[in-house]
Amino acid sequence: MKFKYVFLYFIVLAITMISLSCKLNKKVEMQSYFIWVVGDVKIVSNGVEKSAELNGIIKAADVIITGEKSYAAVQVSENSLVKLSENSEISFDAIFNPGEKLLLLKKGEITAKVDKLLKDDTFEIHTPTALAAVRGTTYSVRYDETGDNIIMVAVSDGKVEVTEKDSNKKETANANQTVVVKSKEKKVELRDISEDEKLINNSINLIPASSKKNVNSDQLKDENFKIMNKVQDIREQKSNSGEEKLPQNLFEIKEKYGRVDQIDLYNGKVIKGVILKRGSRFMILIPGKYIYVDRKDVQSTRKIM
Repeated sequence: MKFKYVFLYFIVLAITMISLSCKLNKKVEMQSYFIWVVGDVKIVSNGVEKSAELNGIIKAADVIITGEKSYAAVQVSENSLVKLSENSEISFDAIFNPGEKLLLLKKGEITAKVDKLLKDDTFEIHTPTALAAVRGTTYSVRYDETGDNIIMVAVSDGKVEVTEKDSNKKETANANQTVVVKSKEKKVELRDISEDEKLINNSINLIPASSKKNVNSDQLKDENFKIMNKVQDIREQKSNSGEEKLPQNLFEIKEKYGRVDQIDLYNGKVIKGVILKRGSRFMILIPGKYIYVDRKDVQSTRKIM
């Protein structure tokens, strides 16, 4: 009889431990909500538009729209924070699926700060023509829905893999790099991060990445406007002077990168510039432009300046 009770005790204990283990392993998703709102920020939920409010809950498929000189920050999850720039629109397509975050940027610019994800977790920002997937990083995505539908993904730290959807072409940006996707031309290119992109990414660091901290709205607003006004000045200067100028000769390349490389190809062609990325495909900056060369076509490389 005593053995029977002992046996039952161990069965109950085992069931309890299994149940507890399941509860501990189950991912519990916190709600996403506004932690900072400035200016004209709207949220569209189930077809109904209203003004966004501090601590307002965001549901799956909700759309957020920011107007002129208007910004919003959203605590997407415990480890993920996003900030919308002015004149932007984004929908939260998957924010409540355990471990899965999928945001769709319809226009404008968004900055994300994502702490290290768990093994099976995903965090992706999509545009209609490209997607950016991360493991844990600070980066921004800018989408121009007019013209060539150009997408720029600028990374301050960590790593982001960017895919052009139609061609499935991929490029990975590491710290201080930017992937440029030209959808109409089906091009995916890599370049150095620009000053305005660095400023955009740094602006999210003003916002405490924790739901347990209160945001000083007035101070954050002032500091944010200082950064964004500087970003606007830089972009206006670029616009007035044309695209950001690349080094136009080997001496300018040497001055900027500290070296000049020579790449000898098996077909006899010689390329002079600077190798920015190696691997299965070399990314090389030559005077005035970036070019890409398959590793299998490269016979040798050496520094010449």
